[in-house]
Amino acid sequence: MKTYPIGLVPGPVSVPRDIREVYTVDFGKALDVLQEILNN
Repeated sequence: MKTYPIGLVPGPVSVPRDIREVYTVDFGKALDVLQEILNN
C-alpha cells in the first residue's frame, strides 16, 4: 500500500448561529416518522 502525506486543511473557526440552531431541533425518532408515514 502506498501512503501519501496529507497536510492540515484549514476549516471553519466557528459554526454560524443558524446551523447551530438547526442542530438543536428535535426531529423525532426515525421509527416514529416511518410509522407516521405508513399510517397515512
